[in-house]
Amino acid sequence: MLNASKECHLFIPDLVNGGVVLVAIGRAYADCVPTDTVHGIPLGEENVRVTITVPKINRALLPIPTNEATSVEVAVGGFVAWPKILVVLQTSLSQASKGPIRAPEREAEGSKRTKKRAGRKKLQSQPEVEQQPAQEEMPSFDLNDISFELRPLAFYAQSSMRDGTQIVCPQQHFVMGDEMPIYIGFEDVYHFISFKEISANSIMIYIRYLVECCARTGIDQRFEFISPVLVSPVQQNVDRAIYVRERAECILRILRNAPKGKRFLMPYNSGQHWILAVIDQWDDSVMYFNPLGNEPGDDFKDLITTALNDWKLLVGSGIRQRRNWQMLIDTVRCPIQEGYVECGYFVLAYMREITFTVDGLAVLQTKDFYTDADMSLVRNEWANFVMRFIHY
Repeated sequence: MLNASKECHLFIPDLVNGGVVLVAIGRAYADCVPTDTVHGIPLGEENVRVTITVPKINRALLPIPTNEATSVEVAVGGFVAWPKILVVLQTSLSQASKGPIRAPEREAEGSKRTKKRAGRKKLQSQPEVEQQPAQEEMPSFDLNDISFELRPLAFYAQSSMRDGTQIVCPQQHFVMGDEMPIYIGFEDVYHFISFKEISANSIMIYIRYLVECCARTGIDQRFEFISPVLVSPVQQNVDRAIYVRERAECILRILRNAPKGKRFLMPYNSGQHWILAVIDQWDDSVMYFNPLGNEPGDDFKDLITTALNDWKLLVGSGIRQRRNWQMLIDTVRCPIQEGYVECGYFVLAYMREITFTVDGLAVLQTKDFYTDADMSLVRNEWANFVMRFIHY
C-alpha cells in the first residue's frame, strides 16, 4: 500500500567531512517489502522506497541512482530507493515496520565541528565525543565473515575503539598542502573493512602508505600528492565563486614551486563520489579518472580551470585568454565500478597502479575493470599499514 507513508528527512554520507548531510525532505513508504521494485530493481532488505518532495541540495547525487535520475533535483516527485540508515522519520514507525531506521543527525552549519578542517578528528574533542553513538548502538563486526588479512584490525577496532579510541598516524611531510596527523576512528575502520563508503581519512592513510613504499624501494618520485582536504568542496551555503577561488589558490601555491616533469595526483570528492585527477601543469593538462566513467562536475571544472589559468599567468607564459575546461581536462578510460560504494577503493587502486607501475598512467587506461583480488590487495595493504600505528 503506497499510501502508508511518513514524512522523512533524507541524508547522504559526507565522505569528506564525516557524518551525514541532509539533501531532501520526502515521504517514506512503510509497507514496502524487499521484493518490491523501484525502476525495475528490487529494494532489498537495506533500502526503502521514498519520494522526494522538497530538495535541499539540488545537485546532490542519489545514494541509489536510476537510469532516469542521478541527482536530487531530477528525482523530485518520483520514486527512488534510499538506504534505511540514511532516512529519518518525522514520526517513528513501529518496530514491526519494514520502514527506515534513524540516521545520525549532522550538526548545524556554523557549529564548531563544521569549522574544522575536513576529514580531521581531534583527540579529546568534546563535540566529537558527543556525536559518537552509544556503545550498544554502534555496529559490530562478524569476524567469521571477514578475511584473514583484515581480521586483526577488525578485532582491535571492535575490542578497543568503540569507546572513542583513535589510531593516530603521526605528522609527516608526505603530501602537499597537508602535514597534520591523521586520526582513524572506529567508523573509519568499520566502513573500510565492511566495504562501505570511505572518508578522506582513509584516502590520506593510503597516500601515506604509497609515499613510504616509494621512498623505501627507491622508486623514482615522478608524482606528488595533493591533499583531498584542500580541494574537495565541504562547505554549503557559501559564495560559490569565492569558494572555488580559495581552493584554486591552494593548488596554485603547490604548483608554483614544482619542477618540470613532476605530476600531481589529486583525489577529489564532490560530496558523494571520489575521483582522481592527475595534473601536469607544464603540459597544461589534467587527466580525469572517474570510476563512474562520466565527465567532471561544475565545481571540479571551475576549480581546475581557475588554478591552471592562474598558473599560466604566474609563470609568464604570455597567455591572456582564459582557457575553458574542455581544453584542459581529459576524461580518460579507466576501470569502472559496478556498484554504488566502490569509488574510494578504485581511487586507491588508481593511485597504486600509477605510482608502482612503470608507465602506470598508460597501463591504467588499458583496463576495463578491477577484480576482487585487485580490491582485496588494496584493502589488505591499507589495513596492514594502519596496524603499524596501534600501540597496545
